[in-house]
Amino acid sequence: LQYNGSHHRHDRLKGDRLADGHCYEKNKESMVHDDHFERLLRLIDIEREAERAENERKLEKMPVQAREALGKTVTRLVIAREDYGVGGHVLWVLSRPSHGEEYSPFQALNQGDLVSLSFQDPAIPKVRATLYDVDQFEITIALDGIPPAEEPPKGKCQLDVLGSEATYKRMKKAVVNVQQAQKKEVAHLREIFMGAEPATFSPSPPAPSP
Repeated sequence: LQYNGSHHRHDRLKGDRLADGHCYEKNKESMVHDDHFERLLRLIDIEREAERAENERKLEKMPVQAREALGKTVTRLVIAREDYGVGGHVLWVLSRPSHGEEYSPFQALNQGDLVSLSFQDPAIPKVRATLYDVDQFEITIALDGIPPAEEPPKGKCQLDVLGSEATYKRMKKAVVNVQQAQKKEVAHLREIFMGAEPATFSPSPPAPSP
């Protein structure tokens, strides 16, 4: 009985070691997966910044009137007030009083647009932000970082559209969905493409008789 008990304990310890080894390998695979998908997310951020910089260079080569006609630029804006959004993001509400225009100056803008705000005073640095809300003669932007000063700058400013945040949010969501997929076909395909599982092929069914 003593021998059998020792034998059972040995088997149990061996099984525990195998289970631990299996968990260790799974954890290693999970770490490799995470590193891969985190790298993809970083690359999306790099692409986002590159697109923004390229669009900014293109806009600088165009006359302001042409940019306004394309809906890429809005001039003669003033910061009406400052507010705070989700996560403590600083929000600036920009307005341009109507001068009898037939259409709103913000008609071509969309929530989620990446924008740049420049001021008549050259001492004030450009501010990058995301379009938070759009109204007929008023828009709200969420600043990317901290404001350039404790108080919102005075005077007229100009807004330039540099891209869309919505596109990159969708891309990031798709990457995270694949990374976190569990009991789905997506998870099975992820493991195959990551080299964690072998690909298998089923023979084609015979063609139906004529």
